[in-house]
Amino acid sequence: MADGWLVYEPPPPFEPVDRFEPVILHVVTFRWHQTVTTEDVEALSSDLRAFRQTAGALLVDYHFGPDLELRHGNGDFAVVALLASPGDLAAYLDHPLHKELVARRLGPMTETRLAVQIEVEPAPIA
Repeated sequence: MADGWLVYEPPPPFEPVDRFEPVILHVVTFRWHQTVTTEDVEALSSDLRAFRQTAGALLVDYHFGPDLELRHGNGDFAVVALLASPGDLAAYLDHPLHKELVARRLGPMTETRLAVQIEVEPAPIA
């Protein structure tokens, strides 16, 4: 305090982390059979929300949803899971609820499926 006034002191400079641990990004796109309805997709989304709650400990991040139809030729739906390790990916894929979702919902709905897993380094927030 100088002469009864508070003196502003800026915070110490931000020191970025040199390297983050890489994580596994699992991306799956689906194209539905023509018989799939909006109600089918809503039921799938509801099940995926429940699965996210159940399998949350395995997931760094998890997103899913129908294509926004911003480009021609896209898939109809995507699931994106960010996992900390290949072991977590294996546990995610082998999770009983995941297997049930594939058998009960995704299998009957899916005409084509494409998946890829890539290693990514989370970017620091600027």
